[in-house]
Amino acid sequence: MASHLIYHPKRQKQTFGSTTVYFDKPRGNQDPYVWNEPFLHSYCHITELAAPKADDINFWISGDNFPDFDSLQCDLVFVVAKRVEWADRNIISATDPIVDSADAYGDHYRWAYQHPYKTRRRTTLKAEPTRSFQPQDSSGNLVDVLPELNAMGFPTNSLRAALRKGFAS
Repeated sequence: MASHLIYHPKRQKQTFGSTTVYFDKPRGNQDPYVWNEPFLHSYCHITELAAPKADDINFWISGDNFPDFDSLQCDLVFVVAKRVEWADRNIISATDPIVDSADAYGDHYRWAYQHPYKTRRRTTLKAEPTRSFQPQDSSGNLVDVLPELNAMGFPTNSLRAALRKGFAS
């Protein structure tokens, strides 16, 4: 099992009754895509992950001030259930068996042209629904994981150097 910290821009926040959801802007490529069961990941930093497989854990995080952050909020714990290869690396149809719904196609899959591949195979990671979640405190706010990472032996300065554009960690 491998784990990765994947740095991503701050998410939007919407509350639906007692449920708070953090997500990408609703107009455009949403990756990871949290409006689907299972959650989906096909584009952002995926080429930087070393052959993702079942039970890998990807922690999607954002900071208060990139790259000189003083806090890191985890907005998604994504436990990989399976990795699915696309038949064509840059095109997918709404009727492809990988696609779970019309909404998933419109908000997630159809954006492959923004991330064209020349030689690599494109894959989609599908999350384990019962083990993937958005960690929040009792008020629906994201949890700052930087103190825990520091306590585990990952100093803030090392994390600042590792979490930069073009790299996952």
